[in-house]
Amino acid sequence: MSFSLALVASLMMLYPGFCALGGFYTGSRVDNLSPAPEKPNSLQNLTIIVTGALAAHLFGAGSMALMEGWCSFRPCWTVNHQPNPYVALLTGYRDGTPNGVTIVGLLLGIAALGLAMFYLANWLATKEWIRSLAAPAGSKWFRDMVRDAADDRKVVTGYVVSKMNEKGSYVAYEGMVLHLAQDENQAITNIALRSVDRFIVKIDDDGFSRVQGESDTIETLMIRADETTNIAFSIFELPDDSE
Repeated sequence: MSFSLALVASLMMLYPGFCALGGFYTGSRVDNLSPAPEKPNSLQNLTIIVTGALAAHLFGAGSMALMEGWCSFRPCWTVNHQPNPYVALLTGYRDGTPNGVTIVGLLLGIAALGLAMFYLANWLATKEWIRSLAAPAGSKWFRDMVRDAADDRKVVTGYVVSKMNEKGSYVAYEGMVLHLAQDENQAITNIALRSVDRFIVKIDDDGFSRVQGESDTIETLMIRADETTNIAFSIFELPDDSE
């Protein structure tokens, strides 16, 4: 088998794992705050891919084993080659060459395994204990904010002081945190806020003070960390309507 063909076969076998990775990060997103996905070559992503592919192929191999057991007692459709793709992968098609229908069936089977792993990983990612297993890759303060943002009774508010200043007065923003992005050192690289109010932070010999000016509310604001001097967060719990 040539290198290119072996690479294609390897990617096909890992396809259910890539689907599991996509389903995991799709299901782990929350409405107001979402953790940035791990880098493609991170250990966590590789673990999800390999585990997802292994689980899918265990199910596939188990299904083929059940089919072989069934066919040992009941008559089945006879083909001129090894019908179990996993056996053929390890030993080669020594009993004959598969036809086009068999190849299409094999590809459809791999696609079905990938689709099943996507939805399974998507469902598992909504479980708190699964999120806890994946959480150690991030900072604890960030994980706590993600958990609170997923709670409908809490709101995460961000305060951003920009580098735009004039004689000790800095332009600042306050709004609901919509998204955060972090680098490999867990430092914030950019932040997006919703329903943003602008105000002025004045710094003098007596300390600092907040000056609220008259301005229209900004619907959405995204700002890079290198354009800010400080970023802070507050978590507010909404009152219960039943009280």
